[in-house]
Amino acid sequence: MIRFASIFGDPHKNKFKIIHVAGTNGKGSVSLKTATALQAMGFKTGLFTSPHISTFRERIQVNGQYVSMENLVETCEMVFSEVERHDIDVRFFEVVTLIGLLEFARAGCDYVVLECGLGGALDATNIVDVPDVICSAITSIGKDHMDVLGDSLEAIAQEKAGVIKSGMPTIVGPSCVQDGLQAIKARAQQQNVELTAIP
Repeated sequence: MIRFASIFGDPHKNKFKIIHVAGTNGKGSVSLKTATALQAMGFKTGLFTSPHISTFRERIQVNGQYVSMENLVETCEMVFSEVERHDIDVRFFEVVTLIGLLEFARAGCDYVVLECGLGGALDATNIVDVPDVICSAITSIGKDHMDVLGDSLEAIAQEKAGVIKSGMPTIVGPSCVQDGLQAIKARAQQQNVELTAIP
């Protein structure tokens, strides 16, 4: 994913401030509410979520508006062309993530709320880092995708804790406090991060 993004000039770097959201449940709602609040404050705000319900364009929004079909087709054609030219082995979500970042850079967003797809540490969205990431959130820890993320809540928490960035504040939800906080606390201490736990 790092190599993939570099081909397109690293659209996630030095373009906008990022709030990175992970979690088993609730991350879509938290992402939407955060983006809506930022927009209400007058900031041009991108929102990246998954999956979509009725149209692929739901995944990439700026100020509550879906990416235009014209822009999406243009960006997809450019990305697919480069994938073929550089012979890059990428997955669907990696392509979608890059397209989203390119669209947010094109739109001149002030802020982007970036929802993880699966997990955290190894998620395609986790190419973002400080100073662009200004806050991370882990909404909940539950037993999901255990074949990929691990066979215990602690292992899943460790994976999702990958969104915690050095020195940046992180907000964690109630189930993180109850079930998975040891791995999250360890990562926070390692990254010198102040955790805010919502009871």
